[in-house]
Amino acid sequence: MNPNASALPQLAYSTVDVAKILGLTDGQVRNLCRTRKLRSRHTGKQYVIPKSAIEEYLAGSDDPISSHGGAA
Repeated sequence: MNPNASALPQLAYSTVDVAKILGLTDGQVRNLCRTRKLRSRHTGKQYVIPKSAIEEYLAGSDDPISSHGGAA
């Protein structure tokens, strides 16, 4: 392990990481990315979500998130 690795700030997160941060499921976060409600990069099967996108989402998030994709 690189001794300097812990000194580097985390700039991006996986959907699993973001789900834990926001208290959502991985599927809900993937849906937010897929519908472009949460800014992300899609790299093959993975989404990479910048830290700034999480902050932007929280700053403008007024709508409840439904686990079934419809209106709450």
